[in-house]
Amino acid sequence: MWRRIYTAVLYSALPFFFLRLVWKRLHGDLTEWQRGSQQLGSVPRQSGALPLIWIHAVSVGEVNAATPIVNELLKEQAKNCNFLITTTTMTGKEVVERSFGGQITHLYFPVDLPMVLRLFLNRVRPAMLILLEREIWPNLLVMCKQRNIKVLLINARLSENSFKTYKLGNFIIKPTLSSINWIGAQSASDVDRFVRLGYQRNKIEETGNIKFDLALQSVTQVQRWLPAQVWGSQRHVWIAASTHEGEEALVLQSLARLYEAKIDVMLILVPRHPQRFDQVAALCRRSGFVTIRRSSGKVPDQRTQIFLADSMGELPGWYACAHVAFVGGSLVPVGGHNLLEPAALGIPVLCGPYVDNWRDIVHQLVDGGHTRWVRNSDELASNVKALLLDHQMRQYAAIKGKEIIARNCGATQRTITRIIPMMPWIDTI
Repeated sequence: MWRRIYTAVLYSALPFFFLRLVWKRLHGDLTEWQRGSQQLGSVPRQSGALPLIWIHAVSVGEVNAATPIVNELLKEQAKNCNFLITTTTMTGKEVVERSFGGQITHLYFPVDLPMVLRLFLNRVRPAMLILLEREIWPNLLVMCKQRNIKVLLINARLSENSFKTYKLGNFIIKPTLSSINWIGAQSASDVDRFVRLGYQRNKIEETGNIKFDLALQSVTQVQRWLPAQVWGSQRHVWIAASTHEGEEALVLQSLARLYEAKIDVMLILVPRHPQRFDQVAALCRRSGFVTIRRSSGKVPDQRTQIFLADSMGELPGWYACAHVAFVGGSLVPVGGHNLLEPAALGIPVLCGPYVDNWRDIVHQLVDGGHTRWVRNSDELASNVKALLLDHQMRQYAAIKGKEIIARNCGATQRTITRIIPMMPWIDTI
């Protein structure tokens, strides 16, 4: 009954979804029209004699986490199956196309309505569905079970806040979870929370977090985007990455305090969302700082105070230019972002208290001596100053961060080792 109520609520929102889609089409937004059409199940029929493995990765972060898994499956099983990746966002689609080219089909993820899902599943006909992190969709999972489509949830995470929310709706969540054949969880805490929601203990394992493996790979692949000579080899550089609205103002206040303390420093500022680039650039100008935008093609020099990295896909390179990093989405209630890339590069990290999406990892890094908590612009400024002026302190944090990364690697291989025996054409061991 509760799933029917959930479905009725979704159906009630469908007319608004459809009207928005028509409005976008009438205004010439063909990209949004294509995305919306696919979300309503209007997808091309997938042909071919080989079984189809469907992998759902919501956006950029999940696609990146799925990439090593997909690469291993392509290496091991490309002759035995075809692959489909769905995302919810356009940026996720761009990463799929950039990472895999024509090797893998991309479609947008369907709305969780029986009418839509029947159309989508009839045209796609997957043999297995692999979900990432916390994609728990009641109607989809129940329909997959009815059609004998094996469902795996990998790199699964469930924060304490999410657990409390799901617990309130456990009458829907518990039967939904029972439709998942196996869960590979990021940590022991995640395993415990899924079990407390009613998932069978013998069908869930702690496999670790694939993002540790990704972070280690980034060390060998990353290059500094700009040579230090252009801004002065003796200058200090810190980066504020993946910032959200409300955080840039705090970061600029911290930068002002560093200049008041006579610290010769340049800030690399990387807003999280590209639609805010112009807004952040205007804020930097109003604050009176000498600012250069990446998109201008100009190179920062010794007078540059802020280098605004208004670009996509270059964040690891900006991290590699810095001595200290602040990772955003954490001084405002967003949930935090990935601290593992700077840690793997040996960059000390500062973050705010709002890190629910990364809490277990952040606590490991803080307890291990790599990361520091900050609560406001004053604490951000004082910690940046302390780290910039103390080379040994930075070195200690760098060593500890790399140790934690190395200690947690191996999730990709552990996950692959469990996925392959469960593939539909392989006898389960």
